[in-house]
Amino acid sequence: MFYPVYYTIFCLLIILLWKILDDNKNYAYAILTFIVILQLFDIHTCIIEKHKAMNEKCNNLSYIVDPS
Repeated sequence: MFYPVYYTIFCLLIILLWKILDDNKNYAYAILTFIVILQLFDIHTCIIEKHKAMNEKCNNLSYIVDPS
């Protein structure tokens, strides 16, 4: 799931990628950059999802421990 900030950064990085393609004509470098960008976004989404899951677990635990 992309948040608006991540989506904006992602678009800017794609524009940068096309700039690299136009300037250098170095397709291998541009493709490698694109793969790295995608990997970074996968890692970010993974961290965000794990953080959400941890919050839900913590909320459930506090609910179980809370006597009321």
